Amino acid sequence: FLGKMASRQITDDQLKELTIKGVDTRQGREIGRGAYGKVFTVKYQGSPCAAKEVHALLLDGVSTEEKRAVKNGFIRECYQSSRIRHPNIVQFMGIYYPLDYPSEQAGLPIMVMELLDTNVTAFVENNKSKIPVQTKISI
Repeated sequence: FLGKMASRQITDDQLKELTIKGVDTRQGREIGRGAYGKVFTVKYQGSPCAAKEVHALLLDGVSTEEKRAVKNGFIRECYQSSRIRHPNIVQFMGIYYPLDYPSEQAGLPIMVMELLDTNVTAFVENNKSKIPVQTKISI
């Protein structure tokens, strides 16, 4: 299923189903960063959550086609995340369109997810003896 979705365009109706309102991004702190984006804390319906956004650098000074490719890739990731339900996978809450985004990020949502009390690195460090070597290598 996910392989088929990677090549299909997400419809406006599918996107609308994922959109949430009332996300408070004020006073959020950064909790992670990677090559593609960063993760920071937000509040949604009064609960602390994590939010992922694409780095503005990936959108700055690139062609319209490249921006569209980045946006479509991120939206596909959001859509695929919305379809997965498993106790060992972070729960997807929805996508949110901030009104105060810089112009290069305008039109790009942030992905709102469950906030965990740890991260993969800390979990592995704290559970070294419980995690099989092969699993550690694959992480």
